Amino acid sequence: MDIERPSGDLKQIAMLCCKQSYSLPKVSVIVPAYNTEDYIASSLHSLIAQTLKEIEIIVVDDGSTDSTASKVREIAGLDARIKFFSQSNQKQGAARNRGIEIATGEYIGFVDSDDWVEADYYAKLYEAAKKNNFDMAVAGIVKHKRFFKCYNMRRIGYETASDLRQKIKLCEDKKHRFFNIYNKIYKSSLIKDNNIRFSNEVVCEDVMFSMKSLYYSDKIIAIPNIYYHYNFNVNSSINSKDIDKRKKKDHIKAYCDLAKFANEHNIELYDRLNYGESYWKLVIKVYKGLYKTKYTLLGLIPLFIKHNDESPA
Repeated sequence: MDIERPSGDLKQIAMLCCKQSYSLPKVSVIVPAYNTEDYIASSLHSLIAQTLKEIEIIVVDDGSTDSTASKVREIAGLDARIKFFSQSNQKQGAARNRGIEIATGEYIGFVDSDDWVEADYYAKLYEAAKKNNFDMAVAGIVKHKRFFKCYNMRRIGYETASDLRQKIKLCEDKKHRFFNIYNKIYKSSLIKDNNIRFSNEVVCEDVMFSMKSLYYSDKIIAIPNIYYHYNFNVNSSINSKDIDKRKKKDHIKAYCDLAKFANEHNIELYDRLNYGESYWKLVIKVYKGLYKTKYTLLGLIPLFIKHNDESPA
């Protein structure tokens, strides 16, 4: 874990820039950007420095009110592989969807504008996916906070999966969240042929995108010793305290949509994926989902499950 954030220094970036664009890039990297003027240059630095040169970098500015857009334009003028677009503020889902429509690569990847990736990140993911025609390739995740960093997801060897429940398990991080979309590449035909898109105007836009990607994929592979570096930015849209209520509401809706999709497609979810809301009642912690509500003692000892009126027959 000795990989540090690239500097974002324009002189260093200029030395790495490519004057050639690729009509058939191997990977299209979609970067939604919103008010990340302190991070966007270093994020793009990490993409420009990729050992896999046959990429396109699609930056969609989602109505930033700071200098994010001007910084991207300056860097885009140095590297022909960068495509820059602006739109009114519609949240990350809409920005990513626009990037998908624009993407021409064989595979598609996502990088948030305050994060970064290692220099051989896309080379390793592409090689692993391409070798045996995998629909998705999965990397590890290093989470960076102010005073420390830690592995949020890692693999010690190559692992593959074709069964849906195993694919979900293969993509889970330490908190059993399978819907991290940024530490993967997806075959472009998987996304476009199945019309897989992000939910618009919500915070938890990646839950259904991840489920549908896994459901419609044939086989996926997770590879060791390569990492996506996630920056825990307290001012980002997902971590900002001023949207806690909306985040909880969107979180509940995302898990309800997940339950509906599973029911419609006869998918047996892991029990932990059936609950989108939790709250305390004295020493009883309650987990509420679309179809059932689970009551536990201190969140640890299961007491009983109540089936809700919406439960399918």
